[in-house]
Amino acid sequence: VELGETFETTLEERCDPDFQRKVAAFGADAGMRATVIRRVEYLKRPVKVSGRGGVFKANIDKSVIPDGWLDDDADSDGGSSDKKTGKVYYS
Repeated sequence: VELGETFETTLEERCDPDFQRKVAAFGADAGMRATVIRRVEYLKRPVKVSGRGGVFKANIDKSVIPDGWLDDDADSDGGSSDKKTGKVYYS
């Protein structure tokens, strides 16, 4: 998932269908803050990661990242990479 900015909204904004598609939330059910979802894509294959509440960092193999999501070193995507292990760390 690539996320955009998080911002405060009004109920009127949250009821707009275009807005709802961008943030995957609906009207009064959505909170007053919204985060834009820029793009979503499945990994190339499943990876085993222990789930945790909230946002957390995961150590995954660079080879499972979909094509077009990484530059050479992943730094421009907000992730960091370890050139020795080929692992990418995202939070």
